[in-house]
Amino acid sequence: MRTVLYVTLETLRIAAILLQPAMPSAMAKLLDLLAVPADRRAFAEIEAGPIDGAKRLQPGVALPPPAAIFPRYAEA
Repeated sequence: MRTVLYVTLETLRIAAILLQPAMPSAMAKLLDLLAVPADRRAFAEIEAGPIDGAKRLQPGVALPPPAAIFPRYAEA
């Protein structure tokens, strides 16, 4: 189960980095929730290689409390 969660979070990190040009504020919030430092949010931080690579999320890092990235849709 830990591996599944780690791979899911790593996939979210990569997707957020790739989507930053289209949705900068929302992806910044997501990367904040994943505890990715501001200096590690460039395209160069996406690497293909072993799971324990230096540019990937580090296991065991405490994440901030969850928060909404997008506002809730309320029909008027």
